[in-house]
Amino acid sequence: MDILKKTDEFVLDCGIDEFIKNSRGILVAYSGGADSSLLLHYLVKRYGCEKISACHVNHMIRGLEADSDEDFCRETCKLLEVQFFSKKINIPEIAKNDGLGVEEAARRERYKYFSECAD
Repeated sequence: MDILKKTDEFVLDCGIDEFIKNSRGILVAYSGGADSSLLLHYLVKRYGCEKISACHVNHMIRGLEADSDEDFCRETCKLLEVQFFSKKINIPEIAKNDGLGVEEAARRERYKYFSECAD
C-alpha cells in the first residue's frame, strides 16, 4: 500500500480529516526537516494551500546552517503558496539570562511563538 493512501486512511479513521475540514486552518510547525516537510506537503495536497500556514523558529543556535534552514522553509512555502511565519529568537542568550537549558528555553520560546501565530 502506498504511503499517501495509508496516511489518508489513518486521517479518515481517526477523525483528523473532519477536524481539519471544520477548523479555520492548520498551522504547521515547520523546521524544514524531513518530518515537517512531509507533513506540510501532505496537508497542502490533501486540504489546499489556503487552509495551511507554516511557522518556523530560527533558534540562532547553529549560525549559518539555521539561516539556511529558515531560507529553505521560506522558499518551500512560497512554492507551495502557503502563508509563512518566521522569527529569529536568540535562544542561547535567553537560556543564559533565564537560567534554563538551551533545549528548555528553545521549547518555551518556540511554543510561545506558535501560539502567537495561531491567534
